[in-house]
Amino acid sequence: MICPNCENKDFYNLANDYIKCKKCAKKLSLKKIEKDKLIIQKFCENKTAFEVSNELELNYKTVKDRFDVLRQKIAVYSEDIYNSSIKDNTEYEEFYYLKEREKVKKKRVLVKL
Repeated sequence: MICPNCENKDFYNLANDYIKCKKCAKKLSLKKIEKDKLIIQKFCENKTAFEVSNELELNYKTVKDRFDVLRQKIAVYSEDIYNSSIKDNTEYEEFYYLKEREKVKKKRVLVKL
């Protein structure tokens, strides 16, 4: 597990199903983390927010908000991948323009514009 605040990997175990980051002292609920894992799993199974809320007995708004966050993160990741793949913009289209007299002679000539 990684702390969402400081990306630290060391935690203290607290009473009543909480953990605390050793670096930034942020408290995290293990129940909430488990609930988020289940929501992510159901999201990957292509279930709707309504189906997941009924299945896991959670509030629809909670599930919908988590789905929206996941969709946003996927969009940002996809955009980053796309932008990193276009580093070298050397692609271009080639067109051959034939002059009228060359068409008659059936000779192809490349005309620069």
